[in-house]
Amino acid sequence: MTTTASPLAPARYQRAGALAWGAVRQTQRHAIVFAVADNIEKVLYARTALKSGWARTLREQLHLGRPALAQQLGIAASTLADWETGRRNPSDNNAARYGALLRQLENQTVPTPPKEHTP
Repeated sequence: MTTTASPLAPARYQRAGALAWGAVRQTQRHAIVFAVADNIEKVLYARTALKSGWARTLREQLHLGRPALAQQLGIAASTLADWETGRRNPSDNNAARYGALLRQLENQTVPTPPKEHTP
């Protein structure tokens, strides 16, 4: 009887097969699966935010320049520009990091412009 690794198992366990995945304790399995799911959520969030234009809007509302944000991600400003304009898509790892950063930026207070005084 041949057993296979769970489709939710990380790639290194899928390559090693069910025996390696089976050797991992159930509590560790849950932690791994939750970490993978969290990573997937960040990737999907970043890609959706880029496609809809929300990522750029948020960056501009917080008065962050592309170079500053790109530096936080460890990428070139031109790469971030390519992502925002849709010329390129971030890799899964970069999208996960960008998604996490976008979530942090969302939690910051968005500055509102001062109201004009009308007599």
